[in-house]
Amino acid sequence: MTKRPCTIAFMALFVCLSLSACVTLPQVTVNATNPIRTVAVLPLVNNTPDVDAPAYVRGEFTKELAKHYYVIKPLGEVDQILKDQMGVTLGVQLDMATPKKLGEVLGVDGVFYGSLDEFGHKITGVYNVKRVRLRTKLVNCKTGETVWKNGVGVKSVLTSGMLGSLSSLGASFQEKKETGEELKPLFGDTVPAPWHELQSEESGGMGAALAASLAEKVISKALKAPLKTETEAAVRIILNGYYHAGGWLSPPVTYGAMVPSGPVGEPAGPVPVSGPTVVPVAIPVVPTVAFEHMAGVMFTYAFHPGGYWLGAKAYRPGEWTRWTVTSRDDQHQMEKAYLKKEADGKEWWRVAFVEEEGKPVIFEGYFASGQSELLRLRGKIGGGEPSEIPVTKGALYHKPAELTAESWKAAFVRKESVAVPAGTFQCDYLVYSAMGAGVSEWWLSKDVPGGVVKYLFREAKEAKPVYEISLAKYGANAATTLGSY
Repeated sequence: MTKRPCTIAFMALFVCLSLSACVTLPQVTVNATNPIRTVAVLPLVNNTPDVDAPAYVRGEFTKELAKHYYVIKPLGEVDQILKDQMGVTLGVQLDMATPKKLGEVLGVDGVFYGSLDEFGHKITGVYNVKRVRLRTKLVNCKTGETVWKNGVGVKSVLTSGMLGSLSSLGASFQEKKETGEELKPLFGDTVPAPWHELQSEESGGMGAALAASLAEKVISKALKAPLKTETEAAVRIILNGYYHAGGWLSPPVTYGAMVPSGPVGEPAGPVPVSGPTVVPVAIPVVPTVAFEHMAGVMFTYAFHPGGYWLGAKAYRPGEWTRWTVTSRDDQHQMEKAYLKKEADGKEWWRVAFVEEEGKPVIFEGYFASGQSELLRLRGKIGGGEPSEIPVTKGALYHKPAELTAESWKAAFVRKESVAVPAGTFQCDYLVYSAMGAGVSEWWLSKDVPGGVVKYLFREAKEAKPVYEISLAKYGANAATTLGSY
């Protein structure tokens, strides 16, 4: 296992924020040396069960291509000519003609071949994933040469909380091992199409996740814009070599080479026309958005993996625990500390990801009595100064669900001795399963603050753990490190 001090998403945010940086994105300008002036975007080969998806994705691809200074033959004309003169109505039939013949019939210098290899929205209520996978290449009709090719798979996830997030880790791990080279050649060319995951979203619960996903699916289909974000990201990554959604998503997702620019005309899209082929464009990062996102994820880790917390013992003010958090491709240290209880019952807590380089990501939250609501939030990344972060009602933090005594009793399997980095403990071992959405296992002891010695999540009963926390250290006398009170 490759050990990293924090997740990829957190590392990207850490670098960006600690440098108070901007990201640089390429611009597109006329390439007068390109011999390909006029182009046609051919029908996509459809390797998905969705009969409408190729036309939609092809249209979005053509819109983005218009920013690259080509004269693009209208799609309707392309389809009519292919049908009338060659009997071609589907992308898979394009191997009936050579690029030279296509160029002559369509009256263009170059053609874009493409295949839509995945286009779907899987809804389970806990783990709702949207995937678009697209490959394409530009061929010079006069020479038959492939002058450029690119492909990508884009995925985003809506989960019902940590349980759904953990389920997604397994699927993500499997998909990211695919590069596209395992796919069929695209009219003679191997075109890689590795997976890139856009930032996952979390709903307020399983029902909310299911309802949101179903509603989105119905509405997007009615508007003929299914998987809009994922399609847009895939098209932009392929043609531009990057995708940047703005806000906290920084640096941008990047992959492959930008399509060569055409030699003439004004672009259809809002693209600057001066300067060299690649020009740095500063996009300011908004630290508060990044802080809020990170805090929300970290509170989820620390307070309610699976949506609930099974601590066998409550923390007392000053007590803290540190766990080693391990997923299939990541490992880091997470700390949770109960800092202070006010006279009116309000509480200060700290969560932190502790990096090996000594540059932790720290948040201190001020909660209403019983941790029912987050009232204030302060944060710090690395050597930066602590910041007061805006908190809105119901955002960032959700109080863990309380399980009934009967549920606890029914989930109890046995007492067993468990060895973790913090020592060996006699624990209650409990197991829960969420209707096929995975299995969570808990080892609980009243001898440690918070009561959790070990927790892990599996996709199935006999599967290897997707996610695990094990107690590394614990103690007392914790106090604010951010000057919160």
